[in-house]
Amino acid sequence: MFMVEKDGWFPKTAASTAVLLIAASGCGQYADELPSGYGGGGAANGVAGSGGVSSGATAGESSAAGGFNPAGAGAGSAGREGGEGGEGGEGGVCREGFALCADMSECTDLRVGDSQGNEVSNCGDCGTTCRLDHASGSTCEAGLCAPTCQSGFADCNPSSGNDGCETEITTVANCGACQRACNQSGATSRACVSGLCAPTCEPHYADCNQGAPLAHDDGCETYLDSLDQCTKGCNSVSVACAPSEVCNDGSCVAPAGVAILSVPLTAAAQVQRFADLFIPLPDLEGATLTIRAYAPGATGGKLVIFASDSSSQFSPAVLETELKSISQKWTDLTVQIASSGAFSATSARQINVELRGAVGPWSKPTVVYVDSIRTSNLAVNDTFDSSAGNFVLSSFAAVSGSTIAWAASVP
Repeated sequence: MFMVEKDGWFPKTAASTAVLLIAASGCGQYADELPSGYGGGGAANGVAGSGGVSSGATAGESSAAGGFNPAGAGAGSAGREGGEGGEGGEGGVCREGFALCADMSECTDLRVGDSQGNEVSNCGDCGTTCRLDHASGSTCEAGLCAPTCQSGFADCNPSSGNDGCETEITTVANCGACQRACNQSGATSRACVSGLCAPTCEPHYADCNQGAPLAHDDGCETYLDSLDQCTKGCNSVSVACAPSEVCNDGSCVAPAGVAILSVPLTAAAQVQRFADLFIPLPDLEGATLTIRAYAPGATGGKLVIFASDSSSQFSPAVLETELKSISQKWTDLTVQIASSGAFSATSARQINVELRGAVGPWSKPTVVYVDSIRTSNLAVNDTFDSSAGNFVLSSFAAVSGSTIAWAASVP
């Protein structure tokens, strides 16, 4: 915050008269700010007479609409040495950063403007009055309007616009603060209540940090069916499920049904692609994809997961997992889905699950069980409780003898 500072100004009369006035008024600190040729030829409205300055110069203007250029004080076009002086001018001299604005008797510090009740004028420039849209008042700070916003509003563009408190911060796009959007993750709907995001969560998710001072809202961030923290709710005790169990509806249980992906891997270059098809095409922009998988007895090879869109473009986000790392227990594998390059996440067609030979040796056959495929925006929720669902075998990346089957539990 700058202190309001008014600066005196001097009429453009003879230099000797100006110096006498300065000395008499005790304002000697301004004397050094006058140009050396000041007063030699008077100027009216910034146009000089024809005498009093030893050398010609193009002078700056001192007007009601802007600051002062000391190099041009007292002259529009400088006179010649020995010439006759022009008529006395009506303009004034203000220090750098100050200006003599219209209807003002003293120079204004444009950094803080001129306060008039709850308003402030001449902020940053002469003639700029800070608007009070949805504001009870305003100040001028470093030449920018700084309104005091009414409840439910904010100034979200302080450096680019003089429009008061232009943004309502009670919406899901600006909830409690500028650009603080309520996240859709894990939620069936969003709302902004008293400046806080209040989502309606899907049964497997919960908002356990509602009201926390988060820079960015994270929606229903807690996955209640986590294998490591299986729980009924935010205030319930969480437990880690046994290796052969999954978490369904907050309880550790045997799987209700699994899709079985089997590949007889025999070489490192082999690849079998499976695809979980989506009908209709979901919008997965920004969603987190979670595949719950288990490969008991796997000794080599990789599990690779990525998405395809309606134009058969592949997502750049690819998750690669060593099959040995999921050979001892059920594991949740996650990957972020977002549009990039030619791939459009807004029209996802399928999730691809590839079993690759990679480094051997390989179990005979290599089998991966899939309990569920879900996305955090709830657009996909395949649980395979009664069938292998929309899983299909690819003919582009194929290993002879690969199969898809279903079972009520892991055999």
